[in-house]
Amino acid sequence: MLFLRKHPDEPFYVASAAYDYLAKDKTKEFDKEIAQVKRCVRLIGDTKTGMASKEADDRLLTAALLIYRYRTPRHVYLGKPRTESIPVDESKRILTILSEADWDAKDPSVVGTPLSLFLRLDLTSADGWEPPAELSKVAPAAKKWLHDHAAEYRIQRYLPPEDTGP
Repeated sequence: MLFLRKHPDEPFYVASAAYDYLAKDKTKEFDKEIAQVKRCVRLIGDTKTGMASKEADDRLLTAALLIYRYRTPRHVYLGKPRTESIPVDESKRILTILSEADWDAKDPSVVGTPLSLFLRLDLTSADGWEPPAELSKVAPAAKKWLHDHAAEYRIQRYLPPEDTGP
């Protein structure tokens, strides 16, 4: 299985990294991996249903997939990357799902812990986020920030760089 991305300038798709390839003969739990890929494709294909799922794991995985989609730079930027806010209702739902997730789970989801997903938001003091100096207090502070800011904060998605021409 190949995981491909559209080339930014050409009409074809490319694999960006060595982990964008799953070989059946070299992947220990290939069938399990394929099942997870199919689950992710289903959830990202209908994110509203995924975020409204009765299953907390599906809600968190859908939110995580969207955070990765929006908060992973896919372009080379000269200077600060351009961003834009995602729709307010989608942002609020993602942040609410993250705040309601099990932050104490011993077996983190395949896409990371709620704290690691929170940190991908790349919040600053301008967003009202001041991480505590003591590491053990970061997760509780992050949960509180999500609870307090989910309604008004808007997740920022990366945009392609502007074409400056020749």
